[in-house]
Amino acid sequence: MAHVESNAAAAFCIQTSMSHQASKPLILIVDDETSITMTCSAILEGHGYRTAVANDGETALQLAQEIQPDLVFSDVVMPGLNGVSLAVALTEKMPGTRILLFSGNTATADILADARAKGYVFPILAKPVPIPEMLAAVKSTLQAPPPTRALMANGHALAAA
Repeated sequence: MAHVESNAAAAFCIQTSMSHQASKPLILIVDDETSITMTCSAILEGHGYRTAVANDGETALQLAQEIQPDLVFSDVVMPGLNGVSLAVALTEKMPGTRILLFSGNTATADILADARAKGYVFPILAKPVPIPEMLAAVKSTLQAPPPTRALMANGHALAAA
C-alpha cells in the first residue's frame, strides 16, 4: 500500500513496489479519515488486490491520473473535492476507470441527486460497510463496464455516445 503525500513520490513508490503484482487490480482508496483508508487497504490487500490511498479528492484525482487505477473506491463527503465530484472528474478524464462510492453521511443523497440530474450514476455503499459486502461490491464493480454519462432528453436518460 502507498500512502499519498507527494504525488510524484507516491506514484514512484506504487509503481516500483507493485510492479511484480501488475496482474492484480489496483484500487485507489479515498477517504479523509486515515483509519478508514488504512483499514480498507489492509482488507483489500489481504484479498489479493493492490492498493494506493489518498486522503482528499484533489490528491486522489492527481494520483489517479498518474497510477491509472482499475477502481477508485471513495468516500462521498470530504472537504474540498467531494467523492461524487471526484467520480465525475474521473469519468470525464479517465473514462475506463471504475468507481465505487461509500458514505455514512446524510448529505450524500443531495450530492448524488445533483450528479444524477447531470447524467452521472455511480454505485454506492453505506458506511459502515460489512467486509463481505465491500469485497462483493469491489469484485462486481471491477467486472462491470466503466461508468458513462447519460445524456438527459425530455427527462429520460440516454447513454452518452
